[in-house]
Amino acid sequence: MGTAKQEVESLLTKLPDDCSLEDIQYHLYVIEKVRQGLDAADTQGTISQDEVERRLELLETFDLLPEGEKREVAKEILRRTLEMRSTPMTEEELVLNAEQLFLEIDRRESEDGQSKSG
Repeated sequence: MGTAKQEVESLLTKLPDDCSLEDIQYHLYVIEKVRQGLDAADTQGTISQDEVERRLELLETFDLLPEGEKREVAKEILRRTLEMRSTPMTEEELVLNAEQLFLEIDRRESEDGQSKSG
């Protein structure tokens, strides 16, 4: 990838002439998120397609549980996670986890708002 300026110039040449500032902001946001994902893959590694599918199947199975069982499973996972962690989270990990949590809350609130207005 080139410099940030070169990437913006390249993006602008690919977008239609009548695109809005919102369209440009969205595409810049996506480019940055992809870059962050690639950087994370480089530093933290990746997992295989089979492993992704196994994890998704596990989550789908969890989603099928009754609410009470979901809470029990979640409590047990949290208990085991606390036992595993020998060092406290770094500030960067805390910020990242908080950001993910708030994004999920925003997504759910947005879905709730759409379902109530629809």
